[in-house]
Amino acid sequence: MTDPTSHPPVLQSLPRLAPPPQACDSHAHICGPHHRFPPEPDAAYTPAQAPVEAYLAMLDRLGFARGVLVQATPYGFDNGAILDAVSRYPERLRAVALADARVDADVLGQMAQKGIRGLRFAHFPPGVKNIGGVGLDQIGPLSARMAEFGLHPQIWAPVAQLVEVLPHLIGRGFPVVLDHMARIDPTTSTDDPLVRHLLDLIRHEDIWVKLIPHRITRQPHVYADLRSFHDAFFAAAPDRMLWGSDWPFVRMGDATPDAGRLLNLFDEWTADPALRQAVLVDNPTRLYGFSPPPARQG
Repeated sequence: MTDPTSHPPVLQSLPRLAPPPQACDSHAHICGPHHRFPPEPDAAYTPAQAPVEAYLAMLDRLGFARGVLVQATPYGFDNGAILDAVSRYPERLRAVALADARVDADVLGQMAQKGIRGLRFAHFPPGVKNIGGVGLDQIGPLSARMAEFGLHPQIWAPVAQLVEVLPHLIGRGFPVVLDHMARIDPTTSTDDPLVRHLLDLIRHEDIWVKLIPHRITRQPHVYADLRSFHDAFFAAAPDRMLWGSDWPFVRMGDATPDAGRLLNLFDEWTADPALRQAVLVDNPTRLYGFSPPPARQG
């Protein structure tokens, strides 16, 4: 049964300021069409259909040339939908898949050749069943193969778990990407010891952050409680910040955002055109292996 909090994709607002050429939405999901790519029978939820064609139409509306698809949880280890999408649109799309230590090395290599650039891992509290997810304990056994095939771990975990696991991933031959603003608790501050530790790691190591506020905010549609963290991430590593829409906003209910307005907010918080160019174009081009944009005329 479709989860009632997962609405079919709706038309997004036009941003006030068009993104620069070759801009990239670094975090989105696709679902379906269900007759070709049915979710797992025991999935925690069944999303509304949001196929790749609908995603590309959203990118076109916002003015984005490129996008990065992250495996949707209801598909578990069946990466068929995102592999199909990146194979059909190799100039526009890259993806982050789901796999654990049981995956065959040849399969991992084939996924990398088709446009997969990372594997996603998540922290699951004790007693919580990780339906459709892969725990942090799987990163270590997969590290050598990820490095061999040019893949990186993308991690969805709270700050306390990040500062524990990140030191063990440094020097493994790949960057590390943190989901959704590193799951910062907006009720803390940038002076919190754990946050300061995380910022120090980001400042000195090959750690990237996706600037996506709406899943961790306590102020839906406003997000002001995350502004200081946004600024702190930028101060730590502007060349490793990424922007993502998180389209089609599964399981968000009344807190469902609008991608055009999220981009407006990013522009308000990122006034420097050089930083905007870095986050929307240059950084994702490097991380995900897109063709570099044409040189800008000086």
